[in-house]
Amino acid sequence: MAAASASDVTNVVSGQQPGLSHVAIIMDGNGRWAKARGLPRAAGHERGVEALRRTVEAAGEIGIRYLTVFSFSTENWRRPAAEVNALFGLLKAYVQRDLARLTREGVRIRIIGQRDGLPADVAALVDKAERTTADNSKFFLTIAFNYGGREEIARAARRMALAVEAGDLKADEIDEARFGHFLDTDTLPDPDLLIRTSGEYRLSNFLLWQCAYAELVFTELGLRLISAAVLIPVAVAMVWAGGWWLAIGCAVFAAAMAHEWSQISVFPRPRAMSAASALFLLTLPLGLIWVSALVFAAGLVFCAVAAGGTPRFRSTAMFGLLYVTGMAAGLYFLRSGPWDGRAAALFFMSLVWASDAAAYFTGRGLGGPRLLPSESPNKTWSGALGAVTACGLCGLAIGDIEMASYPVWIAAGVGTSIVAQIGDLFESGIKRRFKVKDAGTLLPGHGGVLDRVDGLGAVCIFASLALYAIPGFAETLGF
Repeated sequence: MAAASASDVTNVVSGQQPGLSHVAIIMDGNGRWAKARGLPRAAGHERGVEALRRTVEAAGEIGIRYLTVFSFSTENWRRPAAEVNALFGLLKAYVQRDLARLTREGVRIRIIGQRDGLPADVAALVDKAERTTADNSKFFLTIAFNYGGREEIARAARRMALAVEAGDLKADEIDEARFGHFLDTDTLPDPDLLIRTSGEYRLSNFLLWQCAYAELVFTELGLRLISAAVLIPVAVAMVWAGGWWLAIGCAVFAAAMAHEWSQISVFPRPRAMSAASALFLLTLPLGLIWVSALVFAAGLVFCAVAAGGTPRFRSTAMFGLLYVTGMAAGLYFLRSGPWDGRAAALFFMSLVWASDAAAYFTGRGLGGPRLLPSESPNKTWSGALGAVTACGLCGLAIGDIEMASYPVWIAAGVGTSIVAQIGDLFESGIKRRFKVKDAGTLLPGHGGVLDRVDGLGAVCIFASLALYAIPGFAETLGF
């Protein structure tokens, strides 16, 4: 399990429905984590143990009562002997170091899987951990060690067959509930949620019976970074070129966002809404306001008519067109205004990205109270304040580069972060209303385009309006 998994558990679980009690985690990715940093695989496993320690603490803090982690599978015996021995050593170290503390905190430890084949000292320590914590009931930590789901099911079937043979069980008494009593997890509820943080999208022989109805969540920071590494250069190139290139890029993004809006709002003509959004953006370089206004008005009328149904459906469709085109047009007008548009657009875009990154990593690292749990359960006050602080510092640096007013640029940095977060929360609220987790699946690790440009779109709209409406504001900022 990579070192960030504790935060992943906190963030993922916080976004689930109330009543969540049992979370299962596949602990893998340690070796790849270490290799990516030029470290030996053993160092990755050591960090995995530290992640487990933080995960146990985080799970208890957010109300999880049962935590089951996949530590060592029956297939792991195929690994080099030195690595297997290191894994045994880490299990021993974890139990020896934390057993007294876990006992005091009311944690009950269970080890599921095959005991045969384990080194004698490991088996003895496992037995000691279970005996010592047997009377605890505040939190249940189950470690799957030398475990395989298929092997567990086969072993349960053998035990059931022996019970039938001995006359303790009748064949017609066998059902799903009765079979569950012969599994290693017979005293545990089935997992509500299964999390895998390494980037693999499979169960890997873990709790095959128990996870029949569990929600599966796969998180991966790597995909987020790859997506960002592709999107940011594209956005910068669009802004740098300006003119028709920017209009075409904005039209593509608007079309993608319109399609996502159609999907989440169940608009019946997604392609037509995408076309209407793109066509409006493509009229902007013409400089003919009446043409753009006519095209946009026609798009609104089309959405109202195509939506049909109740006034609510029609208003939702019209708002969707306004929402997606407004964000894309905000970027175009910010770049094309009567100031240094290239510098203005790039600076505000950079501030938004800094805000997003600071919020993400600060929130993951510090955790703490939720910012607005009813709309976006994953966002924390620590992440929000970290983003504001980072953007304030960025504003200070930009003011120095531009030789502009420091207080104004600091205020601009702080304001940009606040607006970006409001835009993000607004889009999260929309998804809540439509009962979807992501606006789309176009961007690996990010969800949809709407999920990624909500904050930037809001900032572009407000920045454009401020630069147009406030006399001398552009000059004060150095644009």
